[in-house]
Amino acid sequence: MSTRADKKRVWCLYRVSTLGQVDKDDIPMQKAECWRFKETHPDWEITNEVLEKGVSGYKKKASEREALGTIMEAARRKEFDVLLVYMLDRLGRRTDDTPVVIQLLCQFGIEIWTTREGQIKNETHSDELVNFLHTWLASGESKKTSMRVSSGRREKMENGCYTGGYVAFGYDIKNAGRVNKKGQPVKDLVINEEEADVVRYIFHLIVDQGWGTHRIANHLNDKGIKSKRKNDWRATTIRSLIENPIYTGRMKAGGKLTHPFDNLCIIENEVFHKAIEIVKGRAPVRAEERHGAMFSITKKEALLNGLIYCGSCGSRLGFNHCIDEKTLANGEKRHYERNTYRCYKKIDNRKVCTGQSTFMAERVNEVVLKIVRRFFQLVTCTPKEDMLNAALNCTNNIGSISLKHAEMAVKEAEKAVAVLEEEAVKALMGEKALDVSIINDLMPKKKAMLEAAVEHLASIRIEIEAEGAAKEKCQYELQSIHTWADTFEDANPDIKRMIIAQLLERVTVQRGYKIHIDMSITANQFFNTDTLSKTAKVS
Repeated sequence: MSTRADKKRVWCLYRVSTLGQVDKDDIPMQKAECWRFKETHPDWEITNEVLEKGVSGYKKKASEREALGTIMEAARRKEFDVLLVYMLDRLGRRTDDTPVVIQLLCQFGIEIWTTREGQIKNETHSDELVNFLHTWLASGESKKTSMRVSSGRREKMENGCYTGGYVAFGYDIKNAGRVNKKGQPVKDLVINEEEADVVRYIFHLIVDQGWGTHRIANHLNDKGIKSKRKNDWRATTIRSLIENPIYTGRMKAGGKLTHPFDNLCIIENEVFHKAIEIVKGRAPVRAEERHGAMFSITKKEALLNGLIYCGSCGSRLGFNHCIDEKTLANGEKRHYERNTYRCYKKIDNRKVCTGQSTFMAERVNEVVLKIVRRFFQLVTCTPKEDMLNAALNCTNNIGSISLKHAEMAVKEAEKAVAVLEEEAVKALMGEKALDVSIINDLMPKKKAMLEAAVEHLASIRIEIEAEGAAKEKCQYELQSIHTWADTFEDANPDIKRMIIAQLLERVTVQRGYKIHIDMSITANQFFNTDTLSKTAKVS
């Protein structure tokens, strides 16, 4: 555009935070406001219009905004005289750099005007304070908007509504037959029964048979089963799947989980957490920090692989299949096969371990199986109610009282912050004579108190939820133990090994086959297992 020499050159900046606010590749409302405001200044002529579509003035720094960079460079080269925006928050909502942008534009000789606040000056200390307060209020509005959006999305999720995003394997979305306030169809999340069977199968292979994620992925690919996106399965895909809380019927919003929805539940809560525990236990950490129950084992004879330790040096024993060749008196060669648990520290460096190097696997397994069968005899002879009471040790708690006090503290802190913000607005608009420095001193303290109250409330809710889930967890574990007792003898090697890994914490073997067994917390919480531990010291 060309402009007469007697008119000021005006650049307009139009910005919206989301692409959903863009109308046919334009921002018409702000544009119309700026053009109407320009008509009140006959000496102005708009020579350029800069659009920022889907750019947050709060999340993005000035240096990260391409359009603002173009404006600043043009201002430095004196290509325009006036920058016109709909409101000052279109220029930015960050208290750390928006006042700096205003200062630089003024230093370049650019007049800053808004259709709502008028001219923005930066000549006196009071001007700087007013500009900072404008930006501070805009920043606060951004935070409130973010909270409202998050709260709205979470409220929808709390009601079981689908709010968009990736649909997990095992689910579909379908039209719910209703529309939202914008007239758009609302969709619901529903279980895809065919995929849900695959999800249940994956959790079964991990929890009941001890399979690893690589093995499961290869197994599904061999079966011709595809992922949600019709791709082959990978170990990372399996790990992401089992960590998704949606399979317990819970949606995730803002880092928090909703209450469970029965119509979305595919996996029981305890099975879900057990699978995560098993897979995470296989992470590449130091060997001494690993737990035997977390190993994925394929050799059916390696009943105690990952659980058995050397009683002399404390290192883990490895499973080994040996084939010995012997020549008989008649010259015939015969092969003998045997399975062993070996202490590799003893084999590699005799100075490190002074114990026995090799133990016959069959002999050690027999002792362990004897203890496991004895445990299951106790299970079948003890009433379930007695076992559950022994595990729970129920005590009265004051969770509800703590929750009530925590909620009151949050409300009081929110009220205090709201009062300060209201006073700041009144002072800014000249409605009330108040030293703004007092508000600046008090606001960080009140916000810190609010954050602390919110964190305390969240911790109280977590504790109450944990207490409420304790009985459910014990009931699940008790049911699992009874199921194991009924199926152990007839179970296949994978399942039998997994059951043993859940019951036993550690098996220690010393020279002369002196074996000591430590029961796991799961077993100990239902019985006093001292008798079992003593029985395990078999020579």
